[in-house]
Amino acid sequence: MSPPENADLGLGSLLLHADDTGKEQAISPGISLSTKKVLGTILKGHAITYASGLQASNAAITHYNPRRVAITKGYMGVHHILDIHKRRDPNLTIIDLDDDYQEGDLAWVETPLNPTGEARNLKHYADKASTFVHLGRGLGQIHAVGGKLVVDATFGPPPLQDPFEFGADCVFHSGTKYLGGHSDLLAGVLVVKELDVWKQLFEDRVNLGGVMGSMEAWLLLRSLRTLHLRVPRQSQTAQQLVNWLDTVSRVPKGEEFEGIPGGTVTKVYHASLQPVNTGGPGLGPNGFDVSKQMPGGYSATFSLI
Repeated sequence: MSPPENADLGLGSLLLHADDTGKEQAISPGISLSTKKVLGTILKGHAITYASGLQASNAAITHYNPRRVAITKGYMGVHHILDIHKRRDPNLTIIDLDDDYQEGDLAWVETPLNPTGEARNLKHYADKASTFVHLGRGLGQIHAVGGKLVVDATFGPPPLQDPFEFGADCVFHSGTKYLGGHSDLLAGVLVVKELDVWKQLFEDRVNLGGVMGSMEAWLLLRSLRTLHLRVPRQSQTAQQLVNWLDTVSRVPKGEEFEGIPGGTVTKVYHASLQPVNTGGPGLGPNGFDVSKQMPGGYSATFSLI
């Protein structure tokens, strides 16, 4: 049964009725529109989908049209897209995340990192790109240098973290990964807070292409129905593995732990293993408490040596 027209639906009702079919298009919108609405509710902003993560990355860079891009490591595809933009604009400069920012800069921060699962201090990089002032009704954000912060949150999907709480202007997801969850679709997602920015992104997508197909939109919608179950369980399972592997990594050579010889694993990388008093290049300053940025749990991504 379809919901009443103009109903103010909660997430549960949106998911329940998202792919209803029928003659009344006002009640039963297209799958792509439904997917956008569900994503916007889950990701807490105005969401727009693309045919792939690379399409979404290119759309964000094209929209902000930066003079310089601050980026350190992260998804290699973004670096390739920047190389293409540099062919169009040889003056486009790539700088390190920890360099000083100037007017018109775009900071592209991936957190948690692929493939180590380590987290970067979003508030630190947001503060580098902007100045925060109290406007009387909460915390307002004035971009003193005109800088923008795009956060690649692919490996930290809801409910693990909300980058908007820490100053993100735009949140990017490769929907192919955790949002899709089943390795059977390609998708990219951008989420913004300002409706006028979303409208411009939508117009650009119309003119440049990159629209996600209806089948992929339906598959993504299917996956979003279980996101709240999958992501916390993946996080919990990974945490158990990380704790066990970290114990194994501390076993001296010549000794064993549960049948594993010491020296088999020497180092484990994961956000949960980042000490509060330790920063590092591209990770932000000392004093960063990852648990406050990721209150819903840590990423299921980790690495070991």
